[in-house]
Amino acid sequence: GIKLDYNATAQSRVDELPGNPKTQANRDTIAAGLASLGRPTQFHQTLNLNWQIPLNKLPFMDFTSTSLRYTANYDWTSNSTAALNPTSNPELYYGNRIQNSNSIQFNGNANFVNFYNQVPFLRKANQGARPTPQSRRRGAPPKRAAPGKEGKGKDGEEDEKEKKDSKILLGTARVAMMVRSASLTYSQTNGTLLPGIVTNPVSFGMDPSSLFAPGVDFVFGAQSAVAERAAENNWLTKNTKQPNQFQKTFSENLNFRAVVEPWQDIRLQITATRVAGLNSSSIYRFHDPLQDTTLGLSEGYYHFNPMDMGNYSVSFLSIGSAFEPLDSSSYSQVYETFLNHRNVVSERLAIARQQTDPAYVPSFISGAQDTTGTREGYDGYSYNSADVLIPAFLAAYSGRDPNTVEINGRPKMPMPNWTLNFNGLMNIPWFKKNFQSFTLTHTYKSLYTMNSYQSNMLLQQRIQNGEPPNNIRNINGDFLPDYQISQISIAENFGPFVGINMRMKNQASLRLDIKRNRQLNLSLVNNQMTDTKGYEFVLGTGYIIKDVSFNVISDGRTQKITSNLDLKLDFSLRDNQTVIRRIQEGLDQVTAGQRIWSLKASADYMLSSKLTARLYYDQTVSKFKTSNAFPTLNTNAGIAFRFNLGQ
Repeated sequence: GIKLDYNATAQSRVDELPGNPKTQANRDTIAAGLASLGRPTQFHQTLNLNWQIPLNKLPFMDFTSTSLRYTANYDWTSNSTAALNPTSNPELYYGNRIQNSNSIQFNGNANFVNFYNQVPFLRKANQGARPTPQSRRRGAPPKRAAPGKEGKGKDGEEDEKEKKDSKILLGTARVAMMVRSASLTYSQTNGTLLPGIVTNPVSFGMDPSSLFAPGVDFVFGAQSAVAERAAENNWLTKNTKQPNQFQKTFSENLNFRAVVEPWQDIRLQITATRVAGLNSSSIYRFHDPLQDTTLGLSEGYYHFNPMDMGNYSVSFLSIGSAFEPLDSSSYSQVYETFLNHRNVVSERLAIARQQTDPAYVPSFISGAQDTTGTREGYDGYSYNSADVLIPAFLAAYSGRDPNTVEINGRPKMPMPNWTLNFNGLMNIPWFKKNFQSFTLTHTYKSLYTMNSYQSNMLLQQRIQNGEPPNNIRNINGDFLPDYQISQISIAENFGPFVGINMRMKNQASLRLDIKRNRQLNLSLVNNQMTDTKGYEFVLGTGYIIKDVSFNVISDGRTQKITSNLDLKLDFSLRDNQTVIRRIQEGLDQVTAGQRIWSLKASADYMLSSKLTARLYYDQTVSKFKTSNAFPTLNTNAGIAFRFNLGQ
């Protein structure tokens, strides 16, 4: 169903004249203010709309649940009285402020197991039921084999073949039903802030005397062109010195999750995410050409000093380039591919510009023709241009074609990350006999991030100075991009690449993890890439000795303490290395890295329900990969007592 909630609050203030409060004029002012319920200073309203989408009411769709939520907020805030009087203080006449926001959230869930179970045969496959011969399903009595051929007669062979065929069919159906559940969550938030409004909230935040300013759509969260509408209808102050910013905000968050089980012992969890944000601001105010002749603009309202700032991150798939060796040579084939992709991207950008600007000639500047050493590539899009580096980086480390990769460096489609668990080895008799549990684990996560980007203020300044917008270049001869991007990065993690967790029948446990991680940061400020790779091997074991007894003397009496002794031993080896790759200079340098061995041993024993004794030994050995650091050895050992004050 649909549920609608609305609430609003308003605040008013009864003003009085300055000076003696007992004068008749002041009394009349207060009385008039009380009669009109005061001067409004703040108004807020919220609208919540919840809709449980009846998709599950449709035939065969009861396995789904979907909901949609819309929330709208509107605020009107008064300025000080000194800023609301155009006669006495025209330079301070800044007006009031209005602000709205909306939030849209969609949640969708699908339990496909319930969908499959609507078909009896598929329900049997899900339940793992053992097939029954066709003759028995029809209620026929079992057929008796001929004497001396029990179990080997023609009918018996047919039953065995039917059982086998039915088992294969059920197993195939189970694999076909591998997608067990899926969920999708999407949320989007938008907002607008407009200063300089001179109308008042009367009805639902609107002013009937001014064409119901600022509009029904705006007070209920719509992101309409309210600034331009307010300018056309004289809802804004005409103060040319109005200093407050007009702002628009946008953010979105997408999350997808699915569970896939080809067999009962294999569980694959797939996730995908995307997060984006954009904040736009400007000074939206009145321009009078009689007061300012330098801009060459006609009378009206304009957005001065516009600025966009945003961020972007999306789940990524860089596994194709993840298995490069970690050695002292610091050579990287993927990095060389990235450098080669720059030529393809440079050509794409040049051809695209020629289609929109016929005066542009996409000529190629070779290394021999480049006298500066920094302009190689197509004219205006050298190999060192940020517009070229970002798509080339994205294509190389994702394994995609540089001819089709997103030119703006922001992939729209989130790629899958996953976690895989397998415990099917427990179906083997030897494992079932010796282990309580035996699980294999594999996890992959990768995230591509554009940390921040913002409008190119130098480009806007030069356009304002009268330069032709289609041919504004930097000192290297490259076209100035619309946005300045400081850094893009890829964070990749196998946590673990291979993981084994086992517990034996005798209470011994063993854990083995092989982990890999990689961090790639492409700085567009100094055109260099920081490449950090790490490998880790973790081996942990534990054993519980039950009912270990000690005799202690307390108050002259011998007292017996019995508790479990928990033994643990962990060993880890981690190797990481950081390489800085200078794109322009063509130099790769190992700047950091170390190999760390760690050994940890402990024994825990509960002396009472609140007191635990622990004997431990920790040793860490570090060997650095640069000459400015020395090998280190740290050892900690001792006994610790932990007293629990909780109940």
